[in-house]
Amino acid sequence: MTGGGFGGCTVNLVRGECAAAFEEHMARTYQQATGVAPDIYVCEPAQGAEAWPVERSLQP
Repeated sequence: MTGGGFGGCTVNLVRGECAAAFEEHMARTYQQATGVAPDIYVCEPAQGAEAWPVERSLQP
């Protein structure tokens, strides 16, 4: 589970070759259990945030 106020979001780490089957299974079983079609976002990890130095000429 992640965050507050997102209605029960989860982050699932799944092998790429299994993603489509996992997505189909989760969508089907969640909707059967709750009557609600879930929003599922498939993504890939990235490097993330990092610091970028501000050039002195850009400072006031």
